Amino acid sequence: METGKINLKTSYINLEINGMGILSSLKSNSANVEYLPKGQVAPFLSIRCQGEFEAPAEMTVCEDSFTLLYAKNQVEICIKAQEYSSHISFEIIEVSNHEKLELILWGPYPNTIGEVIGETVGVVRNSEFALGIQSLNMKTLGGYPHYEDDEAPDSEHDWKEIISWEDLPGTEIESLDRQRGDTAWKEEFGSVLQAYCRNRNKDRIIHNKYIQNEHCLATAYNDGGVKGSKIALFGCPEKDVLDTIGKIEQIEGLPHPVIDGEWLKTSPRANESYFWIKNLHYYSFEDSLELTKKAGLKHLYLADPFEEWGHFVLDRQIFPENWKTLKEWVDTAKQHGIEMGVHTLSNFITPNDAFVTPVPDRRLVKEGFSTLTEDINADSDEIQIESADFFANIEKSTFRAAVIDNEIISYEEISQEAPYILKGCLRGAFGTQASTHKKGDTIGKLVDHGYWVFLGDADLNDEIAKILADLCNQTGVTRFAFDGIEGTAASGLGAYGLNRIVNVWYKHLKPELQGGIFWESSIPTHFNWHAETCQNWGEPWYGEFRESQMPFRLRNVKYYSRNYLPRMLGNFKFIHDTSLEDAEWLGAKAAGLEAGFALVALDQDVQGWTSIRENAIADKLLSAIKTWETARMADAFSSDQKKLLLKMDHEFHLEEMEEGTWSLYPYKIGRTVIERTTIKPASGAFDFDNPYEDQPMMLSIKMVPNRCWPYIRRLKLKVNDNKLIEIPVYMSPHQTLTWDSENGLRLYARNWKLLKQIEFDESLPMLVNGLNHIEIEAGMTRTSSAPIRIQVKSAGKPQRVISSKA
Repeated sequence: METGKINLKTSYINLEINGMGILSSLKSNSANVEYLPKGQVAPFLSIRCQGEFEAPAEMTVCEDSFTLLYAKNQVEICIKAQEYSSHISFEIIEVSNHEKLELILWGPYPNTIGEVIGETVGVVRNSEFALGIQSLNMKTLGGYPHYEDDEAPDSEHDWKEIISWEDLPGTEIESLDRQRGDTAWKEEFGSVLQAYCRNRNKDRIIHNKYIQNEHCLATAYNDGGVKGSKIALFGCPEKDVLDTIGKIEQIEGLPHPVIDGEWLKTSPRANESYFWIKNLHYYSFEDSLELTKKAGLKHLYLADPFEEWGHFVLDRQIFPENWKTLKEWVDTAKQHGIEMGVHTLSNFITPNDAFVTPVPDRRLVKEGFSTLTEDINADSDEIQIESADFFANIEKSTFRAAVIDNEIISYEEISQEAPYILKGCLRGAFGTQASTHKKGDTIGKLVDHGYWVFLGDADLNDEIAKILADLCNQTGVTRFAFDGIEGTAASGLGAYGLNRIVNVWYKHLKPELQGGIFWESSIPTHFNWHAETCQNWGEPWYGEFRESQMPFRLRNVKYYSRNYLPRMLGNFKFIHDTSLEDAEWLGAKAAGLEAGFALVALDQDVQGWTSIRENAIADKLLSAIKTWETARMADAFSSDQKKLLLKMDHEFHLEEMEEGTWSLYPYKIGRTVIERTTIKPASGAFDFDNPYEDQPMMLSIKMVPNRCWPYIRRLKLKVNDNKLIEIPVYMSPHQTLTWDSENGLRLYARNWKLLKQIEFDESLPMLVNGLNHIEIEAGMTRTSSAPIRIQVKSAGKPQRVISSKA
């Protein structure tokens, strides 16, 4: 062993660590470009003891390892280094005075690349070169240890935000962004790459953001501590990043899912769209299959099939033989060319599950513990405890539940000062047995969640992961969701908990299913990037078809792109008033963004949404989705056509001409809203810029009422300097009036049933190429603030679309 620097290399980079354990050079081989910024000091590995970081003071080198000495805390860490053509791996193999360590920090490793930051995958790149870091086991967490609960930072954005109807044409993806995590992070000089590993050998009191408690117990967890923490560093041409990460996965034994012989990260199947059935009591299995087939989709996803979470017992009315019945469904669906999946909420445990009742599992996670200061009998409705530290956070607790031995007790309140008394106790809650308990017995405050569930600790989460794997193994489902995966953070493991449930599940799958299951989650982590198929964030509950969470969805698409994840657009509700234009809009945007999506079939709910069955043009909607998805999966659109499809002020129609060939019709869209604010008619004017040749306008009008229920009794329209046209119509709220040269003047019900073909002798107003001035007035039956939506379209010439796989 000798003091001195160490030089390591791959096919593309040279890395140097000097005699003080500082990263002193990071160069590309071919171009001889130094990526280490001047003036940046980069300890290769730092330690943290008693809240303070310490850099190494000295490094000694052996044949295939080096040892870093930390003088202040008298700690030595031996790191094994291994060179490969693709990467260099570093693993901690020996640690002295391990008990002193709170955590170790790999890096941060500064570099001059700052153009594109893959914050989750841990890769930074410009047009020519990329640098990356990869955690090589699940306890080595990507990022910087900002928080003691080990949750990753997430940029602040309102994920429920919507875009209003009239603002949709101005929504541009370039203006939206969001960050998730900081395994890679932008800095003024470029960026940094970083990872860390915590020593979990002691109980800790932390601020657990997931359960919104600033005083929460994170129990000790024996995983070997920082010994065994391992990372890979790499550099390569930008075009070779995925190939390099794929090689790292295979060399280091990381998850490397393959479907149809191709790695999922490069497979075109990774972002296949799917059909999501919300209520199996409303849509039968046969209905669900039929909807999926008509939409031309290959995946049928069951959103809420479980009666119990924890052991994942299926709805007994629908699945009388539990998983066996589901397997029969899966086998039947395969005969129709459809794969099936289920939605889970990870480690959420319903109170009716065997982990809770009649005997609560001792691994249900607790916020913390206290002791009884008095004996209690089975009828006591007040319980005196020594400390209120973990029991006073009742505003953010759903059940206000505590556990003593095998009894769960819920309480209404706790006294504000000593003696601390749990008051209004319900004994033997959730089917457990009320019992007598002695002074000095331990009482634990159970962690719960607003979904009316309990949660598991690290060991119970491992068991749940194996149950979920058994579900997949025994039924053959090939689509899966770890929704609510952030619930595993209640264990105190943070991102490590998220890593564990996924990777325990993955390793417990049958070999042929490892990679054969399309899965996603509610929260990403750096390490889970390897196993996951995609993410499909974007919910349909907060607005109309195109409006709900649209900024959030578009930010996510950018996030996927810079993190080498398949692109997805989220979930879209297919209900009674979904329009053909909505379906084609989704198909066009998905094709332009090279993104998949989910169609959600809903039954009636509190917001008045009803089934796609009620939609008079349901088959046309599904056929349109099939047309667009067939073309997208055939890679039929040119790069220029994809750019065209992303124009937010355009809509499109795609028509199949023959197998592998389509015609793409572009439409320029203009929208405005007029609203009656006085006793006078609702009126307004707007300009519409028509980029296409002179043509008759296409017009649609719809009123969306607020609290009152007015009617439109007349309409007046004027385009440019042409004459004023009076349109003979009497419209109810939610009805739509359309006027175009092909179909004439038509009135439709909310569910797109044709109510009336209106006889009308007037010719459609002409739109000239360029700017057109449009004025409109609506007389109404009563004073109302109900908005009236006006949409104008002009058509461009069709383009030919040809499958690249023909």
